[in-house]
Amino acid sequence: MQKINEFQEAIDDSGILSKSQKNILKYITSFDLERGVAAASIMSHMQISKQAVNYSLKELIKRNFLTRKKDRVFIYTVNVKKILELLEDYKIKRNLKSN
Repeated sequence: MQKINEFQEAIDDSGILSKSQKNILKYITSFDLERGVAAASIMSHMQISKQAVNYSLKELIKRNFLTRKKDRVFIYTVNVKKILELLEDYKIKRNLKSN
């Protein structure tokens, strides 16, 4: 649980993601990272249009934050390596601020 909170803090602190992209990543990281989430679940949770969700998902895939696989519907999973990079950057920034 602590790791998920750190992931979400690192995502919030990132300057390279839009608000919508951050919210999608935080939503997906709140689940089992290997299982993934369907776009319909994201739309339902965030209460935004299908087009807005699809645009953010495409951008996150392009930037290598998410992967997509087909399991009757498309399932979006977090690229853990990329999230760990965000987490490391966040920890470095946090340490610099505290010094």
